[in-house]
Amino acid sequence: MIKERILKGLSVFKVSKRATLKFLSVTLMFILAFLLRAFPVIEHGYSIRAYDPYVQFYTAQYILDHGLKAFFSFFDTQSWVPWGRKLGTFYIGVGGLGALFHLILTFLGFDVPLITVVTLIPPLFGALSCLAIYGLIGDLSSDRAALFSSFIAAISLGMIRRSIAGFFDNDAVGVFFIIMSLWMFIRGMKRESFVYPFLSGIFLGLLGWTWGSSKYLFGLYGLFVFLLLIMGELDSNVGLNYAITILVAMGLMVILPANYESMTDTTFVLSYAIIALIFLDFAAIYLAEVFSLEKQKVLHRLVGGVLLLGIIGGIVLSFTGRLGRVGTKYLSILNPTIRDQLPAFSSVSENQPAPWSSVFQGIFLPIIFTPLGIYYFFEERSKEGGFFVLCMFTAFYFSSSISRLVVMFSPFFAMAAGIGIDYLLAPLATALKKEWIMHKVRPIRRRLGELTLPRGEAVAGYALVGLVLFLTVYHTRQNVEQMAGYDISGGERKIFQYLRTHASRSDVVAAWWDYGYRIRYSAHVTTIVDNFTNNNHQLGTVGAMLMLPPSKSVELLRKYRVKYVVAYQVDVRKAQWMIKISSKHAPEWGVQKDEWYDEETNKYLRPFFKSTLWRLVVAQMRGESQLVSQLGAKKLQEEASSFEVGSGDLKFFKAVETGKNVYLYKVLYRAPIESLTPS
Repeated sequence: MIKERILKGLSVFKVSKRATLKFLSVTLMFILAFLLRAFPVIEHGYSIRAYDPYVQFYTAQYILDHGLKAFFSFFDTQSWVPWGRKLGTFYIGVGGLGALFHLILTFLGFDVPLITVVTLIPPLFGALSCLAIYGLIGDLSSDRAALFSSFIAAISLGMIRRSIAGFFDNDAVGVFFIIMSLWMFIRGMKRESFVYPFLSGIFLGLLGWTWGSSKYLFGLYGLFVFLLLIMGELDSNVGLNYAITILVAMGLMVILPANYESMTDTTFVLSYAIIALIFLDFAAIYLAEVFSLEKQKVLHRLVGGVLLLGIIGGIVLSFTGRLGRVGTKYLSILNPTIRDQLPAFSSVSENQPAPWSSVFQGIFLPIIFTPLGIYYFFEERSKEGGFFVLCMFTAFYFSSSISRLVVMFSPFFAMAAGIGIDYLLAPLATALKKEWIMHKVRPIRRRLGELTLPRGEAVAGYALVGLVLFLTVYHTRQNVEQMAGYDISGGERKIFQYLRTHASRSDVVAAWWDYGYRIRYSAHVTTIVDNFTNNNHQLGTVGAMLMLPPSKSVELLRKYRVKYVVAYQVDVRKAQWMIKISSKHAPEWGVQKDEWYDEETNKYLRPFFKSTLWRLVVAQMRGESQLVSQLGAKKLQEEASSFEVGSGDLKFFKAVETGKNVYLYKVLYRAPIESLTPS
């Protein structure tokens, strides 16, 4: 009797084989996702990669050293000289997480350098995103589909590139917040609970602390609800789900100074309008019941009155300057045809439209299963499925518009591919297990017309899926090995070490804006421009410094008290953007696009080959004639030898440190540097 009671009590702790297998599968998937992303640490140790992560690392370090309050009031005089920049207007999500994780580890007794923490945060959040995908697809489809989806996400190059070790930037953390917000939003629609939209709003608010792509989710949620509203399919559960999510997110976002102006941005004003429409719809239902009227007539009158007030209010706010417009950068993502008007934005390679190869590489071969996943939702015809398809198509459009957003396309298509694989394999599994569907008695099944599938074809179907996944894993492994090395070169390290040793913090270093964060926070000097790119005129001025001939460039360098210039060999290929930005945003310095660059042939003209940048780069390398042939207009190729750089061409510059493909020059003035604030 006692034994039976003990066994009965212990039975509570029994776990089924299915649950155990599921737990092990998800755990192995998480480990795989983390190790793939952390591979550079195994090979090369801890470091930062790319450019933007340098300011995120500096943010985390500053918060640890001085506290959060000091961060919000800190004014950085070593950036964007002579005006400086208030660092507290940055998104704090990523840097704040780095500081928080370091504090937690320190509290627990682990003495871990901050560089170690920030290197591993992207792989951690990349792996957590795969777990979030498992939960989301588990709610939308099945556990099998969830496992396939999370596995494909774990090996997705589109996600790995933005969550690999050292890529301490908005993307890895932001994608996790996006998926979590979507998961809670969908769960709120399915389970009719206020808890889930509240959590969805929390994650959306945290995304608003981390990444400007929060506007995408605001727009996506609003578009979905608006479509339901005009189709007459909006119910109180979805409406309240939306309202709670948006209001909680806005309440959280408004805490951060970086979002103060966003609250009156057109994107957010439209969210307010949709919430108003939801409550008008509810009011119309109530009033129609009370006064025995038709709902549509009541709704039309209410919407008409509120719309009139809204238009008047919008006009007033617009004229008073309180209604913020959608940023031109975001408009160019919606409409890529206007991107030619934004040379500064377009000068970033990842802001260019994504070619098909880039989209395909996002999840590789499993993309062939995504149509099946989409068909599954069309067959299901649920609001949640319709919302997911809307997510897919909008993410695909924006990823095609700007290649950086392939990181948002990849998880959605990984999820669709996982659902497609499950949809394909479900009947094959039934055939392999010899299970019946319509009736357990074979004659009755035949009478009912049930078709049977030979086991051989079922095995072939499984083999095909297995081959696709195997080839994708192999492809991902090969690419991860290629990405393992950190992109800061030994030559850059030499130059930064020289500047740390020989330059003071107030010494101004000029370089193209791509390298601003890296120079500012690695060499501890003062820079004129950096990756924040919020001052197009100053970008154009630096472009002019590099595009003008040395005799004119040195006068412009003097105005900004520039002591050193860093030139990268690759800059001669980027110079078209220096020309375009300078010509458009700082024309007073005399750089004219039509004189320096032939846009029809994508070739440089004579003034470029007399520029300061050309002389600084070519002086440290051989083969300038070959470069002229590659980069110059056809009519200049016969004169290639005349563009060789001699010692007399560098009388204003002295090379003080050189590395492979990167060079540091000290500017030589005939008189002491004058402190003159640019007009």
